[in-house]
Amino acid sequence: MTDDNLTPSVNPDDLKRVWLMVDDFERNFVRPPKEHDEPGNNTFIGPDIKQACAPGEDVDAVQYRVVYLKLMQEMSKHERTLGLAFMNLPKALQGKPSDAVFKAFAVVRMVKYQEVERKEFPVDLEQLTRLIGESQARPI
Repeated sequence: MTDDNLTPSVNPDDLKRVWLMVDDFERNFVRPPKEHDEPGNNTFIGPDIKQACAPGEDVDAVQYRVVYLKLMQEMSKHERTLGLAFMNLPKALQGKPSDAVFKAFAVVRMVKYQEVERKEFPVDLEQLTRLIGESQARPI
């Protein structure tokens, strides 16, 4: 795997700001689809992620990392019922992420979506667990 196939690292502060923005949006504005909704007729206007990032930040990389952080948080809530215990997701992903999680998730090795083979999870879970542990051991 070359560096071209990896999602660039991002600033943990940008990652945190975008996560908070998306989380707030989800809690306040996203509703489950209704039975009578027509596919394709709903307009989704989400938060402007670019405004939350520092100038020059790779907004696509921040967004990609936030999407996977939120996905992994959902997976960790239901890992037993979904049969995902084998993934050994870090317990730190449950609830609102700590600064250690944002720091780790900003730099953990992640394969770009289009480069992921169907058998491979795009986030290096071993490295993520190690980075979270290291960040928790060091004060910010």
